[in-house]
Amino acid sequence: MERAIRYHHDAGEGPGAVHHLAGLRERADRQPTAETVEAVVDAFVDADVSALVPEVGMNVVGATPYAERVGETAAVEGRLTRTMRGVQPNRGVRFGASSHVARFLLSAREYDADLRFAINCRFDGDVETALSGVDWAVAEYDRDAEPEDVKETEGSTMGWGARRAFESVEGTPAAVIDRGEVGKEAIVKLLAPDAEAVIERALALDGAVER
Repeated sequence: MERAIRYHHDAGEGPGAVHHLAGLRERADRQPTAETVEAVVDAFVDADVSALVPEVGMNVVGATPYAERVGETAAVEGRLTRTMRGVQPNRGVRFGASSHVARFLLSAREYDADLRFAINCRFDGDVETALSGVDWAVAEYDRDAEPEDVKETEGSTMGWGARRAFESVEGTPAAVIDRGEVGKEAIVKLLAPDAEAVIERALALDGAVER
């Protein structure tokens, strides 16, 4: 019922009509969402985006249009890693395969429900310089400012980070910088409403990073 209300139909005046088929539509959209994530992965492999792969590996996450839980997002099991033959996925795409990036995407969807895709990329001086030249909205959050009660609550950092990111820019950020902390690698996450946009942004950033 909560999902049916959240994803209501914009019909007539007032708050809209309850979408009683939202749960059914979410399940129906899983296969095409997984296939789209696979297409994004193939594009990254073909382009060899090794320059963007962080030490922890890169993941590509796609949410169904009605996703509300990690299990309703498709991602690469084992992530993408750098190899001698370029960037390669460790295993296939399945639902619930991502935790960190998926939770951030779901948190970002609380502010913009049109967001469907997210990837995590390496962040360092070269990437920061490349981001300074893009025409997208770039946000960031600093873990040093994270409240202790958030740090102590498992899984809360991504929600806090998404809120700080959306508060720091006007509109929806296309890239969100997480400068990390001790034991946490610095990362930049790219957000997009569709596969074409996330591929375009990743390849543009990859092309701008000095090797």
